[in-house]
Amino acid sequence: MPQAFLLQTSRGPLFAMNDLEQIRIDLEEFTSLVDEEHYLNGAGLKDKAEFTRIYNRFGHLFNRDTIDFVREYSKTAEGEDERRVSYLKAFLISDYMENRVWTVRRWHFAMPP
Repeated sequence: MPQAFLLQTSRGPLFAMNDLEQIRIDLEEFTSLVDEEHYLNGAGLKDKAEFTRIYNRFGHLFNRDTIDFVREYSKTAEGEDERRVSYLKAFLISDYMENRVWTVRRWHFAMPP
């Protein structure tokens, strides 16, 4: 069972998503919605994929505070939980970095969202 603790960050106490099980539940729903959006668009059932609304809804998963929490939690995880948390951490960091790069590209090249 995930443990709850307060994480002190350089920006002060962490009040972001600090319930690991809720992060997992939200991430599962997020990936399901993204997969569905890919399917509907790829099957021609939707003219345009609308990922922005999904990312906006689940933006709390891909912020630094949530990543910092998972990173700190991973230091205390053991056994199977350690393995699961390492995958969770890798996914969150990868998506966070991808979104940061996309934001910089849009700004630099003045691309519309």
